[in-house]
Amino acid sequence: MAGINLEQLPIVLRQFNGITENQTVKKELQVLLNPYFSFNELCLINIENNKASVEMRTMKYFDFEETLFIDALIDDSMLWIEINNSSMFRTPSNVESALVFQVKTGFGKAQCLVFLSIEPGACFNELESMPLQILLQQVAHQLEHQTRLNRQKFHSTSLLSRLAELSNLFNDFASEWFWKTTENNLFTNVLTSNEANNLYKRHFLNKTFDDVITEHEQTQLKKWSQFKHLLSEQNEFIDFEFEINSSPQAWVSFSGKPQYDANGHFKGYMGIAKDITVNKDREYALNLAKNKAEEASLAKSQFLTVMSHEIRTPMNAIVGMLELLADSELNEKQSRWLNYANTSADLLLDLISDVLDFSKIESGSLQLDVKATDIYTLVKNIASQFLETSQSTGVIFSSEIKMGLPKTIDIDSARVGQILFNILDNAIKFTKVGTVNFKVDSNEKELIFEISDTGQGMSQSQLETIYDAFKQHDDGVNRKLKG
Repeated sequence: MAGINLEQLPIVLRQFNGITENQTVKKELQVLLNPYFSFNELCLINIENNKASVEMRTMKYFDFEETLFIDALIDDSMLWIEINNSSMFRTPSNVESALVFQVKTGFGKAQCLVFLSIEPGACFNELESMPLQILLQQVAHQLEHQTRLNRQKFHSTSLLSRLAELSNLFNDFASEWFWKTTENNLFTNVLTSNEANNLYKRHFLNKTFDDVITEHEQTQLKKWSQFKHLLSEQNEFIDFEFEINSSPQAWVSFSGKPQYDANGHFKGYMGIAKDITVNKDREYALNLAKNKAEEASLAKSQFLTVMSHEIRTPMNAIVGMLELLADSELNEKQSRWLNYANTSADLLLDLISDVLDFSKIESGSLQLDVKATDIYTLVKNIASQFLETSQSTGVIFSSEIKMGLPKTIDIDSARVGQILFNILDNAIKFTKVGTVNFKVDSNEKELIFEISDTGQGMSQSQLETIYDAFKQHDDGVNRKLKG
């Protein structure tokens, strides 16, 4: 079988025109090259700046040793390079021999047609013939061009798919649409992202702003007079919100710019609109919740105002009676008890004054009433009261007030008394049988109060939340002891 001659070359070249499938190219070449050599598979490898990459292959899997391949092409002057290194190529089947046809495309650049698993034919010694070289050069260029075209096509297809995906996403979620009016503010064009939803077209086309707004909007005279003044002055406007008379009713936000013709004459407005119905519904719900909260807060304040008079009145009567009782003839024990009652009444009045001053509590501006206080008398009266009340329980109460306490000290006596009362009351309340000890001492900088009991105590986890508001660690015990 003879090889390709010059007379056959034009006909052969026309056979490859329009072929885009790699397998078809392989089959055509297997027929044409059979006089020279046979091969099983074909690939195209691009060489550029000592880097090699596969441009095309006719098998599913193909890899090669890049360094070994480039070293095999060290001689740029050679068109044909025969490779007998079985470790250079990795394919599903072993490649014992390969033949490379090298096409120079520029400085340091080449396209290599690699024929795998070759068997020499009768014309193998005629590989240097000019018609064969021309044919393979054209095939290499065509394969390179087709490969790049396929890549561009894939990239373009991927880009279009992505754009289509984004377009669908915008179509599903976008709430903006475009509008256009004449110089008389008549809507002539409404373009939405979802053509199936013709709500805006139906309510805006061939109408003016006055035609589409609700009756409530028509009562907003100041709002609309200012907007119409902007239109008459042909000014730009942004985010003008109003309610349209649709079913169901909807809210929109308009932004627009004046448009002029080539002669500078005003020809209307063009802009975008956005559906803000959901935002308005949320705003309405928020305002409704806010109003309810304010009403509840006002009711609470009114309740405390009334309770202020209701509680203070009997307390003032109790304090008055205690004062009258103090002016009568009392023995030492009765005077001591009366002194305890006066101290407790004063503390209770101070607490009522602070608790009922609700505005101070809400604003966090409750201030301490710091004044000179006889600390010895304060703690003595507190300790004496608990000594009396503990006698009816199974608790032994003891107090130790160290000598050397300052005669007076600047503190808020009501707050200190309140804290000591609460702690001592809890100590006795949660100690069924045992002792409660109250010690008071001082140093140069501090007053030291120490309260200890033999009650049930608290776990480490309970101690971590001891200052949490309204926190109770044992609801059963608390309900039984009322606190």
